[in-house]
Amino acid sequence: MSKHPAHERDEQILDLLDGGLPDEGQARLRGWLDASPEHWDRFVQLSFIHRQIADQLNSQRSSDGVRLEALQAVPVEDQLPPIHIESDALTKKKVVSALAYVVGQALTPGRLVMIGSVAAALLLAATLVVVLSGGEPTSGSRNIVQGPAGPDATPLIPAKTVATLTALHNAQWSERALAHGEPLKAGDRLTLTAGFAEITTGRGAVAILEAPATIELIDSPNALRLIAGKLVGICETESSKGFLVRTPHMDITDLGTRFGVDATSLATEVHVFEGEVQALRPDAPVGTEPTPLTAHQSARTSASTDVIVSIDHHAEIFAALLPTPIQLPGTGFGLRVGQPDPSWQIIAIDGQPLESPQTVRVDDRSKYVDLVPNDPERSQWLSWNPRIVQDHVCTFRTTVTLPDGIDPATARIEMRYYADAQVQAIRVNGNRRVLETCPTIFGTWEEHTAHITEYLKTGDNIIALDVANLQPTPGQGAGLVGLKLEWRLIAQTDWRQPAE
Repeated sequence: MSKHPAHERDEQILDLLDGGLPDEGQARLRGWLDASPEHWDRFVQLSFIHRQIADQLNSQRSSDGVRLEALQAVPVEDQLPPIHIESDALTKKKVVSALAYVVGQALTPGRLVMIGSVAAALLLAATLVVVLSGGEPTSGSRNIVQGPAGPDATPLIPAKTVATLTALHNAQWSERALAHGEPLKAGDRLTLTAGFAEITTGRGAVAILEAPATIELIDSPNALRLIAGKLVGICETESSKGFLVRTPHMDITDLGTRFGVDATSLATEVHVFEGEVQALRPDAPVGTEPTPLTAHQSARTSASTDVIVSIDHHAEIFAALLPTPIQLPGTGFGLRVGQPDPSWQIIAIDGQPLESPQTVRVDDRSKYVDLVPNDPERSQWLSWNPRIVQDHVCTFRTTVTLPDGIDPATARIEMRYYADAQVQAIRVNGNRRVLETCPTIFGTWEEHTAHITEYLKTGDNIIALDVANLQPTPGQGAGLVGLKLEWRLIAQTDWRQPAE
């Protein structure tokens, strides 16, 4: 008959305290401890019992290495009063930070734990429970575990830096303002209420948070706890492999990849974009093999089940990966008929520059029933003097600015336009691209599309369209050269741009 998982955990703790738990077991036990404050409570209880028995054996000058199997037969509450940690969040964090530091030293791979040193340190941590639960936390205690209050009080266990805030995008926090480059300590709990934030661990793994999200930094340079929200993990260096994201219902270990995690109190999903990850429930029995996931695979588990199941892949739910659409003002946006559009000018005819840019105005083309009408809230027809542009090509020019934080290599401009009579070419920062001509017979104007994907740069970009006019149709009179255009900029946010 197999042992109950709780008994196996107790067995691991006792092996650790006796110095006989192998490296692999130490790593699994550390994961179990970090998954819940209740697990730390159990560890403290068994450690105290272990110390009590060890002290008794030492007092009898015993040296036969007696094991503690008797513990399983005696209820913990009969041996030691339960260790109670007050519900105050900051007090609990201080205590757990102290325990995390002690056990973090004990669980270092390859190190055997001496009963006396670990138990003594745990006795000190338990004393902190009593001291801390009796008073209010001080304002400067975010990064340390405090000793007794007083003029000579000193930090007992400084929390170490485990990560750095490396990029922000419209980020707002519930606790306090956080700045680019700020170090993050083990035990820090951060809630992002708006925007995005990039965190880089001590070993180079990148975690991009999408609001709303809450994380907690744990005592590791390559791991964190996602309590709720969405996170995109990126591991591009050898040192960042093994990056661990803990959630309420799933632990995800990166093997060199890009992946997304969506966690709530009820369920956790992981979606792999590139490479491979391993997924494991925190409460999985010892020896359970993790679930491997590769590119375009996804999995889910929840509070109501004890298994991890495959689900459809949906990378699009992670906004941090998606291109950001920025709507650009259309021609004649917000203007009245006859008003000039200050964003547009005609700068050349048949490729020959004019002495000065010429103004274009919003034109009322409602009399042409086959032309799409003006819409001031989207785009309107722009025209120029017809007497000198018949059967010529006029170059319309404007400027589009790519803001800082937009990666030009991923940027594109999507255009929807109408022309009288046709757009023959588009120029981007002086680079000309010839387009297929559209129908030019009167009454057949249609919407056309074009994409600009090359020659864009951060800052101002000069965009020009060569619009050809026609000879007057017999009986129709002279026509106006015209352009009606709507467009938007689509780009991937560059998360490695420093926040301003």
